[in-house]
Amino acid sequence: MPGHGRGRASPTRRDARPLVDLFASAGPRVTTEPLTDFAGIQHGADECCVVAPTSVDQVCDIVRTAREENVSLRVRGRGHSLNGSSLPRPHELLVLTDRLAGVRFEAQDTVTAGAGLCLWTLRDVLRPYGWTLPVVNDGYAGPSLGGFICAGGFGEGSACYGGFWENVAEIAVVFGTGQMARIRRDHPLFPWFFGGLGQLGIVVEATLDMIPTGDPAAAAYPRGLVLDADTVCEQAFMRVNGPPPEEGGRRLRWFTLFVPPSRTDEARRHLDRLEVRHARTFRYRERYLYPIRHRALAAPLVYPDATSFAAIGSWGFHDVGPDDEGLAPLYDFENDFMRVTLTQGYARYIQSELPGGPEAYQRYFRPDILATLRELKQCCDPGWIINPGGLPWPGR
Repeated sequence: MPGHGRGRASPTRRDARPLVDLFASAGPRVTTEPLTDFAGIQHGADECCVVAPTSVDQVCDIVRTAREENVSLRVRGRGHSLNGSSLPRPHELLVLTDRLAGVRFEAQDTVTAGAGLCLWTLRDVLRPYGWTLPVVNDGYAGPSLGGFICAGGFGEGSACYGGFWENVAEIAVVFGTGQMARIRRDHPLFPWFFGGLGQLGIVVEATLDMIPTGDPAAAAYPRGLVLDADTVCEQAFMRVNGPPPEEGGRRLRWFTLFVPPSRTDEARRHLDRLEVRHARTFRYRERYLYPIRHRALAAPLVYPDATSFAAIGSWGFHDVGPDDEGLAPLYDFENDFMRVTLTQGYARYIQSELPGGPEAYQRYFRPDILATLRELKQCCDPGWIINPGGLPWPGR
């Protein structure tokens, strides 16, 4: 994750064209239109070499070349986060996952899908067969499947089915060595991918649990059916990321506390005081509350305790001028929100919100969790080339 400070990070002009030759087999292109995060605050490098692999083998080849040539990789699905963690830095190769969007039905009550597929689109693909996903995001058609894993997602269905990490049977990951592995839910490494923001490897596909939309007897499982990415795009609308047109140009931010169910009223009072203190910062929307049931698995980077918890948060629109003047009140709110989080012993959804970089990680996470994450990073990505910047890392 990036170590951005207060306010906008300025794009930096660097020549991305040497990477075109290095990664010629992956069909690279150079773009000079900087990407932004979901809130439009952080900007990526203003010149960037981009690849969009169409297969797992191609991802493996890209990673192997990157390791040999000491090139850092920035992986981006649909960019549905506020902290700029998927924005390319100068000299990084941007790996887009949107063409990894195929769907396969291989084992009863599960579906295997590419990491770049919009989660809402996957839900639409399942509906005609009488199936759906137990947990998807609320709000907008934002995250990809891989992004929802890397952020450690949750939604309305979490009250019954738990966090997204409880509803994934297996993930396919390309490690920093260029090797692909399939990690099942009973593997010790598995829960660390949820909330890890892709720092342990590139998630290329996942096998998810499904549930019937109605009478289970009426849900016909289409075993053996394979839909390639082009077919999926023809059958289901690849939804646009972000707010609907009527909310265009308005910048949405959210701030989430994770608390034990018994402390939700207390957390609500803290949010009440924050919103009063920062009444002019946002046009607040109705507060959200998601109970998240613990069933069998805890995701240490999301909520470290193996218990049920609740997500409660403030969200709204913060309007700033064309030159992003007026960001100071936004960061004042963020600082107050983090202060409440730490002083009250709460957790927060740091993976999808404003904080980013080693300083934020060191301030927020317990030392034992950070130490384990560093050890896993060193093991899974020895060259520290995949999505670097979230942890203090050695020079190469």
